[in-house]
Order: sequence, then structure tokens, then C-alpha cells
Amino acid sequence: PLTPLTQVSDPLCDSLDSDDEEFQERAQRELKKKRVMYEEEVKGLITTSADLTWDDMFGQQEAVDTMKLIVDAVNRDFDSKPHNAVLLCGPPGTGKDQLAKIAASQIDGCTLFDIPKGFGSHKPRIWEVLFDLAKEMAPAILFFNECDGVLNGSAVSALKRIDWDTK
Repeated sequence: PLTPLTQVSDPLCDSLDSDDEEFQERAQRELKKKRVMYEEEVKGLITTSADLTWDDMFGQQEAVDTMKLIVDAVNRDFDSKPHNAVLLCGPPGTGKDQLAKIAASQIDGCTLFDIPKGFGSHKPRIWEVLFDLAKEMAPAILFFNECDGVLNGSAVSALKRIDWDTK
């Protein structure tokens, strides 16, 4: 289980006398400031796509039809959680991000987080903020553009070995 950022103790705090209340309060204030800073950064990932429709997507009809079914299921009964994740894969220019934006625009009240390559690579705590914010703003789509930028080396190697053209 994740520990909320505001309750995490800093390694420096652990190494010092934990009875020093003033120091502990100062450390907690710094952690809260960092969380607010991370929240602002994460909110910058939110994109709007309200003007997009399925007609804006050309080609990739099988992917579009599948995504339409998923969106319809989410709109009918969000509480049933029909899908936790959808993997869109393919070479650049095949419409993956366009499809994600259209799906977000078709889900009632959906928030789309467009996560760029390299996001959070040096800030592990920012992931907690991202998922907390997405949960608060649900329904939400987290679109990892070039997911190899946020995965570890072995996961990237595994993705590169997959023959995406086979069914």
C-alpha cells in the first residue's frame, strides 16, 4: 500500500531525534509544499478534447470499434469498472493519442492526463500525486505517450520483442 506523501517521513527526519516536534512540523510542511508543487505539475498534464468525435478518426477501424464498445460500457455503468487498462500500440502516426483523446471526449465527465515521455523519472513521489488526482477526478484516462519512457529497462526490452503485427 502507498503511504500518502503528507505522512511520509524524510530520511533526514528518521536519522534525527524523532522527539523534536518543531523539526517534525517543519519537515511535514516541506512535504506538503512539495505535494502542492507536484499537483500543479500533474494538473498541467490535463488536456481537453471536448470537440472531438469518432468521425475525426480515420483508419484503424478495428481499434475504433473496440474503443467505442469500451466507452459505451463506461458510460452505461461506470461503477462496474469494465476496463482498468487498454494498451494502444503501433508505430508513430497511427492515431493512438487521437483515439485516446476521442475516447476521453466521449466519456461523460472524463479527464485525460497526457503523460509525456520521461515524466516523473527523477520524482518518484509525483506518481502518487498523479494517481491520487486521477482518482479524485474519475473517470480519468492516463495516456502514457511512449510508455517506454516511464517503464524500466526490462519492461521496455519485453515490449520491443513483441511482434505487434500478429494476432
